[in-house]
Amino acid sequence: NGPCRTMCFDVETHELYSGGVFTEVGDYMYYYVASFNTKSKEWTELSGGLQGHCNCVCYNHDKKLLYVGGTFNSVGSEENRVEAHHIASYHVENHEWSPLGEGLDGVCHSMLYNPEQKCLVVGGAFTHTVEKKEVVNHIVKYDIENEKWLPLENFIDKSNEQKKDHIGLDGNCKSLCMDENAYYMCGTFKKAGTIHANSVVKYLQHKAKK
Repeated sequence: NGPCRTMCFDVETHELYSGGVFTEVGDYMYYYVASFNTKSKEWTELSGGLQGHCNCVCYNHDKKLLYVGGTFNSVGSEENRVEAHHIASYHVENHEWSPLGEGLDGVCHSMLYNPEQKCLVVGGAFTHTVEKKEVVNHIVKYDIENEKWLPLENFIDKSNEQKKDHIGLDGNCKSLCMDENAYYMCGTFKKAGTIHANSVVKYLQHKAKK
């Protein structure tokens, strides 16, 4: 009954996960996220869904986790509400929602999972983590093994260590993708770290060797 903004697919279980601004699928209440099995042709509700719009989803096959990002500040059903600021994970086998730390202070627009580094990369309108008030500026990594948020610093020029303008972007990150060497991002920013980027930029995953 409303637009779908994002989706991802698990090739092993044939589940298509969709998120958006919808609250109904057919005659049933599905709050902003749902899964559809492409073999059985059946929709499944995800334990109460989200309490706000879903802008992005991605899947961690190793841990059977669906990551979701959007405008919400809590997830799950009314009787099992979990506080989660703009980002959360859903264990598809245990049917349980969990926060990622205490989340981020603004809307999430995009995300991807890096299986090699075992991290989640998230872009959006946020500027800080909620828990420690760390500066991240619109783009951030979440270390899944250590459950820790990490800013994306600019390794090209960090001559002024007293300033925070070498971290992240100066405007929203709207979309992300990656290859084996770098993350690519686009949005409304003009600067990335200390360089001029004009809405699109590449970020190397590993510090360049001197």
